[in-house]
Amino acid sequence: KKMCAVSCYVVQRMIDEDEDAQKDGMLFLVRCPKGARKWNMQMARYQADVLRNAGPYRMAAFHVVEVTSGFRVVVNILRVFLGSLRHRIKVHPGDKEDTLRRLEEFGMGMDVVPSDIGGNFVVDHEAWLSAALKAEES
Repeated sequence: KKMCAVSCYVVQRMIDEDEDAQKDGMLFLVRCPKGARKWNMQMARYQADVLRNAGPYRMAAFHVVEVTSGFRVVVNILRVFLGSLRHRIKVHPGDKEDTLRRLEEFGMGMDVVPSDIGGNFVVDHEAWLSAALKAEES
């Protein structure tokens, strides 16, 4: 549940930083866990409930990349718990080139896709966290 709390904090900070994020909806881009051991059904249900019911934000889409064939089944099960949000989950199996092409079709160009997924956006977690902490202090 701590990871879910962290996720909620990040979403709230993004809304605070960008008014359009709440109005237009947020795009989530997540990497699929590499193995079943790293995936927890109970936590997934909890996070699905949070996505559905918590926060003053709108989810435009939830993109899952680097999806294995076995995890596609898990995503389909998870969709059951998301109710009306199930149609906003986009699964991108395949190689990086195919994934990047499909993300581009959804309006996510190389400039916004993280570099570890194949895009050009360099994610600096420490700089973001430092800025978030400073904002909390003021």
